[in-house]
Amino acid sequence: MLPRLFLTHSTIAMSLLFALLLGGVTRAQSVSEQVDEKLRAAAARLADAFGRGAVFGQFVERAPGSYVFAPEDRSLPILAVENSARIGSIAVGPKVAAMAEIDAEQRTIRILSYQLDVRGAAPPDSRNASGPLKDAAESARSIITRLQSAAQPGAMSVESRTLDSDTPLGNATLKDIDSFVAAYRTALDASRTADVEAIATQWRTLRGQIVAALPDGDHPEYKTLYGAADNYAPWRYDRIFTDAASVVALGEPGANTPLCSGVLVAADLVLTAGHCFGGARVRPPETLEVWFGFAERPDGSSPSPVRRPVAEAIAPAQEKWPDVFAGKFSQHLYDYALIRFKSRPGEDVVPEITIVPGKVVRPAPQCLRETPPQRADPLYVIGYPRGRPATIHDNGRVELPYRVQGTDFDTLRLDVDADFVGEPDHDQILSDFDNSYVLDSSGVLKWRYLFDVRDNGQPRMGVIADTFRGNSGGPVYDHERDQCVVGILNRGMGDTGQRREADWKVHERVLPMHAIIKDLEQNPVVAPLLADGTIKVIQ
Repeated sequence: MLPRLFLTHSTIAMSLLFALLLGGVTRAQSVSEQVDEKLRAAAARLADAFGRGAVFGQFVERAPGSYVFAPEDRSLPILAVENSARIGSIAVGPKVAAMAEIDAEQRTIRILSYQLDVRGAAPPDSRNASGPLKDAAESARSIITRLQSAAQPGAMSVESRTLDSDTPLGNATLKDIDSFVAAYRTALDASRTADVEAIATQWRTLRGQIVAALPDGDHPEYKTLYGAADNYAPWRYDRIFTDAASVVALGEPGANTPLCSGVLVAADLVLTAGHCFGGARVRPPETLEVWFGFAERPDGSSPSPVRRPVAEAIAPAQEKWPDVFAGKFSQHLYDYALIRFKSRPGEDVVPEITIVPGKVVRPAPQCLRETPPQRADPLYVIGYPRGRPATIHDNGRVELPYRVQGTDFDTLRLDVDADFVGEPDHDQILSDFDNSYVLDSSGVLKWRYLFDVRDNGQPRMGVIADTFRGNSGGPVYDHERDQCVVGILNRGMGDTGQRREADWKVHERVLPMHAIIKDLEQNPVVAPLLADGTIKVIQ
């Protein structure tokens, strides 16, 4: 009887299982039908929206030559464009106001016409305006009219989307931008406060239109910097890998995690941040070590670093170290230190290290670039964030250059003005900006240098880089030319995990190499090392 009972139960179980599977298929089909119905309803809502007038949104490339239309109203559906050939290359990306027909069954869209969305960018009626406000309005109108025309089908190719003098559109737009900035400067010089505010307010939107329509070119200072292209030759990454061996950690004897970062600049010299030795706990340089080879291996392990004790600090001068320990950095005491390390008997001063299995590297002194990078120049930072092994922070950019002149300064000020126009602290921000960029009239070229009044007059370069606590003292490299060190990281934004947009308030603080070199030239111990090339400086 037991086998018969088992067979009966098995048959019942199979029947139930079959019924469940059949029911599951039925429910899946029902869900599919419900989804189709909801999609048709969503397409109908978009059709209703087009029936009431133009719909704001963006053309987004799905595949080469194939686009979808993404409405600004997120409650409306994203639909494939039937007639992609009807869309000009410049219209892909910027916000547009489109007219279209909807195929609710196929859930596709057929574009009838579109214009670039110029809400906020369109110049005010300037018929009764005069002076710089009228000039700015005319320049803005010229830019918008030209971009509208270029966005239409067949007007421009993808290769022509550059903001530089190599294309007629880019060249003409640059000239209009120069005229717009000149109008802003005229209004500033004439103390026409209302005109200055009106021009800055318009620029806040107009620059976004220019960036969206012409995202590439030789003038990335007009870009949303996070959106700039970061494409480099493969050899640059081999250079980064090799040079990373020369970026050292500073730590305490016996510790497992480092305190700060630094960079080898001579056979026995490391450049780092001065504040690494002070703060809540004073750490004289001779109590720390220089760590080589603290890096992550492909298997996730981090071998013990090769340690070298610090022998002495040779910059700043010894009499300044009480202020270094106290963190009293200013225009007279820069936040950096040059320390000498030593080897123990039988050891090389600079050890050979294995960064990855089979790749042995002897760290080499890094070149220091005296010429400061300009706004939007690409950078990368190497260091030890949060005490972790060596990390490369790529895709950085200069947001606030240390040295700037002429119309570049006017454009920078206009950007800062536009970023904070209407904010309660707008006037204080512009006051700090003007007081921080100090004019040097001693030479033929009239440069302005950033000595940030918010940082007690420290020389500064503001950069965009995803760095963290522990990166202090780490080298900031130029991603172009010879990839030399252009500064050391001093301070960054709080590590909150929040996404930020870079501006006058939000950026990482870098002590420029130009300022460090000028200061070292006044040090009688270090000056000979610069003169004889022991510390390699290039222009």
